[in-house]
Amino acid sequence: TLAQIIVFYYNVVRQKQLIKGLSENIKISEERLKIAETKMNIGSGSKLDVLQAKVDMNAQTSNLFRQTSLLSEIKMNMNQLLAREPDKDFDVSESAVPELQLKFDELKTEMSNANSDILYAQRNISLSGQQYKEIRSQAFPKLNFNANYLFSRSENQAGFSLLNQNLGLNLGFTASWTIFNGFNTKYQIKNSRLQMENSEYLYRSVRLKVEQTLAVNYRNYLDDQKILDLEEENVKLAKEAVDIAIERFRIGASNSLELKESQKSYDDALTRQSDARYNSKVSETQLLKLSGKLIK
Repeated sequence: TLAQIIVFYYNVVRQKQLIKGLSENIKISEERLKIAETKMNIGSGSKLDVLQAKVDMNAQTSNLFRQTSLLSEIKMNMNQLLAREPDKDFDVSESAVPELQLKFDELKTEMSNANSDILYAQRNISLSGQQYKEIRSQAFPKLNFNANYLFSRSENQAGFSLLNQNLGLNLGFTASWTIFNGFNTKYQIKNSRLQMENSEYLYRSVRLKVEQTLAVNYRNYLDDQKILDLEEENVKLAKEAVDIAIERFRIGASNSLELKESQKSYDDALTRQSDARYNSKVSETQLLKLSGKLIK
């Protein structure tokens, strides 16, 4: 479905954002290793800091390889969903997609007019109502009208009648009324009425269910928006913290453990940011699907 394709797309975006975050952390580790080697060479640092920096950088590089492999796998799954060749490569921007700022009242109005489940239930009410009228009409007298118009013309070259022409209009009607057919019509009318009432009940049930789902998803959407705002701020704070930690490590005001912890905080913040962006877009897509705005 279109919603699945959109969710797959944003998952690809998320994986690219994670890869970008890992690449940034590898650059920090390279800087950390360079500082550790310089400090060891001048005698103000230990080889342990150099070895630990190399181990951490190798681990991050390994994570980057795994993340790249996961991105390729997700792309293949998306190609399968789009009925394309599995190895067909494509690219998406890893930049954040602007939020739509959806409003609940607008979504609810759109839902009433465009939600496929609600429209289907409304159609069933219309069909069952029409069927009820047709069956109920069998209990009333039937009056059929018929009309004929006749025109004929013939010409003869010889004889007493050289021209023969007939014009005529016939009108008529027939009336019928089924007085008794073993109560079949009565039973059919009763069953049809029950079917119509059942269609109306199902419509109310479907509408309530969709409205409830819309309300729950909208609450999740608002929560995801708040989480996203927090994680966007956390990334800025974590980046500032790691920059400070690098400078402190450079001048010998801190050790490699403090820098490593700052790196981890920054890496975790980037991961949560990517997940928050993805969750926000998934919630947005679900709301658009429920309201029927997804295909507009």
